[in-house]
Amino acid sequence: MWVATSAGVTVLAPPDYATVPRVVGQLLPGEVAITLARDSRGAMWIGTRTAAWRVAADASLEAAPEAVNVVPGRPVNAIAEDAAHGTWIPTATGAVRIEGDEAVSYAASVARSAALPGSAVLDIRSDAEGGLWFATQRHGVAYLRPQWRNFSLFARAASDELAEEGRVLAPCNDGSVLALSRDSRRFERLDPDGGGRVELTGAAAELAKAPKTTYGMACARDGRFWIGLVGRVVRYDPAERAAHEWPAGAEPETTLAPGVYEVFAEAPDGAMWVAATGGGVVHRIDAVDDRVRRWSRDGGGPRSSEIEQLLFASDGALWAAGNGGIDVLAPGGDAFAPVAGLPDARIHAIALAPDGTLWLHRTGALVHGRVDDGKFAEIESIGAEQGLPVAEVGGLWLDGEQRVWLSG
Repeated sequence: MWVATSAGVTVLAPPDYATVPRVVGQLLPGEVAITLARDSRGAMWIGTRTAAWRVAADASLEAAPEAVNVVPGRPVNAIAEDAAHGTWIPTATGAVRIEGDEAVSYAASVARSAALPGSAVLDIRSDAEGGLWFATQRHGVAYLRPQWRNFSLFARAASDELAEEGRVLAPCNDGSVLALSRDSRRFERLDPDGGGRVELTGAAAELAKAPKTTYGMACARDGRFWIGLVGRVVRYDPAERAAHEWPAGAEPETTLAPGVYEVFAEAPDGAMWVAATGGGVVHRIDAVDDRVRRWSRDGGGPRSSEIEQLLFASDGALWAAGNGGIDVLAPGGDAFAPVAGLPDARIHAIALAPDGTLWLHRTGALVHGRVDDGKFAEIESIGAEQGLPVAEVGGLWLDGEQRVWLSG
């Protein structure tokens, strides 16, 4: 029997109902223990006034409890395990979920309906289905579904004429996703966590003034939306309810080269880079004065006439992948330089790993390698023999565990 006390945790031997229970362990004598929770793997979790601790299932009672790498900022008065064997610990700013060696923080917010309420969590209880119930100090009870990490489906009624149409998506810094119909008639902000959707009627009305097919979109860090069409790029500011447009034209500082604008990348300095598919021209639109600078194929730009992706590396270099291979613009550079060691053939998508290596996809192969002194050196290649479908892909990503995801 484990007992939380004002002088730590006392562990008692199983009682024989004939004698006074015998103390077999005394843990954390300098702490005020508040709560105890045993998880499905047999580990005991201890919440105190200042921290959270864990005693492994096979640990000796003589061994010191392991401090959990969480800074709660307030007394830990509740600990609970969810259906996926993650342990939840409340903090001063929300809650932390721990699974193995990974800890993920979830911030409280009174503004987001799908977030934890913005007040202290007093208790956490799990139900028979694996859902979690959070009792809060000032905002009632919050419920987390056992399937909270499943996909969210944003579907419309079958009678809706737009139910089956294609959409252009763009993730935003706040976790939401912009969704714009191909014909630019419906503009929404989606909440993947809570399943909510908000119609962006102002932006839709602005685009409706000159409706065209939408090919690309980006959600900038400052909250403004960038939409790529045929022959023009539109930036909409939801705070000002105003739009700014860059049409195709001959003036190099205020207009864009003709083409279809579907590839965007935001630079560390806030400038937006836009590629014109068909002409291979890359544009930089300044974050301050909105002036345009062009990089054409014969003017320092990438070799590709069809740009598939623009991607900024952590050092500020801009990578461009397309039907001519991969080219890189160094920070502050004036011209893109080709990456040697690769065929001058279409690269569908690229992703940069934290260790500096590069993943790329070309027809029939996913290739992992490293670029040193401007030359690509292959580390491994995955193809049809390893089960990779022989197909083109539309996107390539690395998740938090550095697993590779492909879509197409």
